[in-house]
Amino acid sequence: MIHKIPEKLSGENKVFEEALISFTSAGYKVVIASFSKPRRQLSAPVAYSLPFYLERLDKYQRFLVSISARKTRPDVFFNVSGIPIRLSDLAPHIIYGAAPAIASVPTKYSSSRIWSLYLLPFKLMRRRLADEARRAHFIANSRYSAKAIKEVYEVEPEVIYPPVNVDFFSKAYHESSENYFLTIGRFERGKNLERAVEFADVCGLKGFIIGYVNDVNYFRHLQEIVTRRRVNVSLLPNLREEEILSYMRNANIYFHPTIGEHFGIPVVEAMAAGVVPIVPKESGASEVVPETSYDSIKEACEIANQVKNNIVMRRELALRSSNFSPRVFREKILNYVEVILSKR
Repeated sequence: MIHKIPEKLSGENKVFEEALISFTSAGYKVVIASFSKPRRQLSAPVAYSLPFYLERLDKYQRFLVSISARKTRPDVFFNVSGIPIRLSDLAPHIIYGAAPAIASVPTKYSSSRIWSLYLLPFKLMRRRLADEARRAHFIANSRYSAKAIKEVYEVEPEVIYPPVNVDFFSKAYHESSENYFLTIGRFERGKNLERAVEFADVCGLKGFIIGYVNDVNYFRHLQEIVTRRRVNVSLLPNLREEEILSYMRNANIYFHPTIGEHFGIPVVEAMAAGVVPIVPKESGASEVVPETSYDSIKEACEIANQVKNNIVMRRELALRSSNFSPRVFREKILNYVEVILSKR
């Protein structure tokens, strides 16, 4: 049975929350624009067009948020949707985002005909979106995303990495551990969690896959794979963050399976806890830990054997994780916005 808890904030929502803190702490009046009415209370006034919460069609809601945003008439738009909606004619438009879904880099949309049809209108509007992107100011959440943004929208974005709650996960920091790995990611098809099962099988390792269940059918599919392959892997759905810490306190390896991941917040969380991440080279996470990035599962196993007891590396990675703290993100975002405003 899968018990339900409130979903952990996505990377995009963390950016939204920390940017809101940054702007309000600096004395700016903030108005939030949303297409549909938010499902939870927010700490600033909200302008919305649809008078009820709409869960589906999130990418098109991001596009349609321009209807609400254009009514607000601010000094600057800070857009965390990653989509260059038409706003630059009203005020300076700053866009923060990841690799566009229509880019050629691998994403959860790459191999699905249904997703391809879902994204078709964006492909048809690509030229129009690129025109707005050139008029706006683009920030990418990694160099990996920046390359994809340049491909699609023909702009050179600034790179500011997203905020990670490293202080919380540093409470799990440890230097002695048991011999098992963790994988953390939402239970949905685009996260490639089957690769974590394969990693356990090929390496002969015990593992735990932790995540919020977005897709029950996919979760059951993974359970069937684990049973069929008889690997020592446990699936742990919908854990609270304190429960996740208890598993981090004893792990020696974090395995990230998602090819094409734009950044990978769990990678930095693991670093803060003293767990060595092993990440795909084809991802933004390889910018964070290039020394433990892999091309194949076999190579990932070889890296795991080399680093699983490396205490010096754990210390260095934990120290490196502080570069991704919310405080660092807030300072960089506020400075970026204030530079744009100073040029008006």
